[in-house]
Amino acid sequence: MSQEPITLFGIPFNQPISVPECPWKDARDYMSRDRKATKREYNNTHFSDALCYTQHLNIGQPPADGKISFVFPLSKAPSMGRVSGRLVNGRLARVEIYTRGISAQASDFEMLTQKFGQPTTLRRPTVQNRMGASFDTIEAEWKLPDGSSVVYGSALTKIDDGIVIISTPAGDEAEKLAQEEFKRKFGGTEL
Repeated sequence: MSQEPITLFGIPFNQPISVPECPWKDARDYMSRDRKATKREYNNTHFSDALCYTQHLNIGQPPADGKISFVFPLSKAPSMGRVSGRLVNGRLARVEIYTRGISAQASDFEMLTQKFGQPTTLRRPTVQNRMGASFDTIEAEWKLPDGSSVVYGSALTKIDDGIVIISTPAGDEAEKLAQEEFKRKFGGTEL
């Protein structure tokens, strides 16, 4: 019996990208010395009429392996926050969802538990802000039957920023290689 593919906000995970690219246009390139030079840019990257994606490179070309961002219609924007992904061999192999931090951790954790079941690992560390106030946070991980994982941290470097990462092993490896390349080029600063 085969398992149904995971979908995230209507986007099939670990499948070839089936969402269209966001509308783009050729616009004048003011940074070029050539007065007639143009470059491609997206029309609007805040909201769109339909779910679409933007590429960081290769605008208007078939999707390339690497980072992409999803743009949602305002009425269907995820309550969790901004959604980006990484394509590996044309498949959506990693998704990062940036959350609103500890203010939404109860609802975020409940949503994740409803989708993926009870976590494999669950921790509730306490963190402090610069003023010394303490806050309980949630860190959870799910190991999925297909080898993918889901990692949730309700607080990153600030209490109002959290993250959910859903990734295949290939997505984890591609992210690791991208981080290493970035550090090699730019001297140790993370993405």
